Amino acid sequence: MRREEFTLETRHIETAAGAETAPLPTLRLLYEGEPSELRSVFEGVDGTPLAASDLDVSLRLKDPIDAAEPDGVLAVTNRLTGDFLCELNVSATVVLDFLAATKRRGSAVDGPAKYRLRLLADGSPIRTDELDTFLVYTTDGDLRESESLLPSSVQL
Repeated sequence: MRREEFTLETRHIETAAGAETAPLPTLRLLYEGEPSELRSVFEGVDGTPLAASDLDVSLRLKDPIDAAEPDGVLAVTNRLTGDFLCELNVSATVVLDFLAATKRRGSAVDGPAKYRLRLLADGSPIRTDELDTFLVYTTDGDLRESESLLPSSVQL
């Protein structure tokens, strides 16, 4: 699977008028290939789907964060093996806005910042996970803690 076969969409990053909080912010990764291909990438060696706790989502900036329109690479990796499951080129601004909305929602509900990751292939849902970690790295590979989502149990 190549980066060009994926598209990113975000959902629920704005609070509706009159609502106290928005629904859980959602990242939708749309794959243009066969659903079975995407499904198999997210399976363990025994053929069972990887648990949400086995996934890491990250943004690696390709431009300085203060650039006018920074680009980046969004990646989903297997936390246990470090293997890239999928990655795609994205507008870093879109992802950073998404992360800001996720943090706002966490504050509004007085709970941890969480988001939903939804994978679709050829219009078919493949999997949906709720996650609380999202790592943002600079062009030099340094973690940007202020933009990242880190659960309180994580110590750096």
